[in-house]
Amino acid sequence: MKNKTFREEQGKVINGIIIPAIIENSNFWLTEIVIYEDGKIFCWELVSLDEFKEKVYSKKILVSIPNGSKLFLPN
Repeated sequence: MKNKTFREEQGKVINGIIIPAIIENSNFWLTEIVIYEDGKIFCWELVSLDEFKEKVYSKKILVSIPNGSKLFLPN
């Protein structure tokens, strides 16, 4: 799995790292999020750390699933 990436913003390269995460969207899905060196996080949209925390606190992004649940893999 490739774990490094980047984005360009106003001509500047901003490095990032890709990490696994779980989302709940009527099922539990394994996915990836990107954390950039400028503190922004890409999780289906580019968000601030505070916005990302809101997604975690609202359990839209998880690090584990409840016992007995199924985890679906993309493709």
